[in-house]
Amino acid sequence: MLLAIDTSTRVTGVAVLDGDRVMAELVWHSELNHSQELLPNLERVLDIAGASRGADRLAAIDAIAVALGPGGYGGLRVGVSTAKAFALVRGIDIVGVDTLAAQAACCGAGPRTVWAALPAGRDELACARYRLDGAGIATLAPPSLLAPERLGNALQAGDFVAGELPPETIARLGQPPGVTVVAGPGGLRRPWAVGWLGRLQLASAGPADPSTLQPVYLRRPAITEPRRPPNPSV
Repeated sequence: MLLAIDTSTRVTGVAVLDGDRVMAELVWHSELNHSQELLPNLERVLDIAGASRGADRLAAIDAIAVALGPGGYGGLRVGVSTAKAFALVRGIDIVGVDTLAAQAACCGAGPRTVWAALPAGRDELACARYRLDGAGIATLAPPSLLAPERLGNALQAGDFVAGELPPETIARLGQPPGVTVVAGPGGLRRPWAVGWLGRLQLASAGPADPSTLQPVYLRRPAITEPRRPPNPSV
């Protein structure tokens, strides 16, 4: 079975998949408490999936898929570091998944083009465009930062928009004719999609090296190394 972890945003979740079958999934709203909430909910989702209790809780888990972002700095670090720890300690295969691709995959299996969008702060959205065909997903426009109006200008008839977008942001898209918006403040359940994409990536490219797996940010986090004061002798 595969364990999927998504701590990209406040809409946080975990899932257990057996092949394409979702054995268990939990999604909750986290108010910057990812570090306190993730492990207890991992225990819960393993219980629901029927994992044995005791010291060998992960005995039935043969792979881990973790959302790499883009997303919140603190949340992503919690999810990725937890997944890496499990993989390294237990020798479990691990793969990192594009959060926006997982968001797009929530739009359904039929052939369609999807813009996935998540709030990125500073009045911008983290966006990317994908093509879904039922068997997989292809990236048409890589993740980037766009103002809502710029995303609206990029939309084409037939496009879907998926993501955690409040009504005021959706209104700023303009919603051109022929565009379907399946978004809202709660977003769409992503954990199962992280697991599904993780399985596809494991089959096509194999596992990642857990020692080098890192979150993906579209801008430098606000918490960075302090700048050196100017040299008074210069």
